[in-house]
Amino acid sequence: RILNSQAYDELRPVISDLFKNFSHEELRLMGRIMDEGKSSGEFAIESTQKNAELLVHLLQGFRIRYSKHALDQFSDMQTEYHRLESELKLFAHVICHGIKYKVAT
Repeated sequence: RILNSQAYDELRPVISDLFKNFSHEELRLMGRIMDEGKSSGEFAIESTQKNAELLVHLLQGFRIRYSKHALDQFSDMQTEYHRLESELKLFAHVICHGIKYKVAT
């Protein structure tokens, strides 16, 4: 273990505050992106705030998933990084372009 329980208990509020601040800024930035996209006509969405929240929550899920794998002592960090990178690229593609189907010819 890197931290003993006393050190962890002392750091917990600090880490919690950092996470809250990061989440707030991430949501603010994503909201701005959604607002600008809607204003320019690039995004056809009703609620920029709800879409921003959804995307931030999905990204947080990716981070949690990656963190769990990264903490695995048998995990190869390079492999996990590339897996996360690949999943995030696919996620961005689906968000930006949607899931499309091929028309049978």
